[in-house]
Amino acid sequence: MEAEAKQPTGLREQKRRAQLAKIGEVGLRLFLEKGYEETTLTEIAEQAGISRRTFFYYYASKEEILMAWEGWKLSDDLASGIFKGAASLSPAEAVQRCLLNMARERVDSRSLAIDNLMQSTEGLRARKQMTYVHVETLIYEALVKRYPRHEANGLRLVAAVSVTVWRTARDRWHQAGDDHSFEWYLRKQFKFLAQAFGS
Repeated sequence: MEAEAKQPTGLREQKRRAQLAKIGEVGLRLFLEKGYEETTLTEIAEQAGISRRTFFYYYASKEEILMAWEGWKLSDDLASGIFKGAASLSPAEAVQRCLLNMARERVDSRSLAIDNLMQSTEGLRARKQMTYVHVETLIYEALVKRYPRHEANGLRLVAAVSVTVWRTARDRWHQAGDDHSFEWYLRKQFKFLAQAFGS
């Protein structure tokens, strides 16, 4: 009986997530086709097959669609990724491994186009910086769980430096616009970091 009682809630949650993904995909497609400022909430709602009022049940604004893409939904990926790998990995090695895997699996040419959108308005640029703060917190929290005996300030430093490496790699990838992947730039930045500290 208990399992039966839980099932409707599970189905509702699956439908909610599916609708979130559908609206998000429609919004991203329109942003890339028309531009962020030129795309209206009404257009997103119509092409997603919902009313404008229903849109606000899933997203507070069209800006939130971009923020979802940029990183607010990364909690599960970061937490599980940092826990993967051999027990002998240091905190820095665990985070580096996780971020490189994410760069390979999640970041592509479409990401570069969306990254350009995130630079198109002052408001979006400010929100993008908030995303990095959020990701740093997620990394730190995952590290604390994996390495409960490590000194907290050291783990916080690993999180901060790792996000800085990610940011500089994204900036270089964005500026270059060449055929190298984001993962290539990220590996290069981690290598620079290791050389700077003589490791």
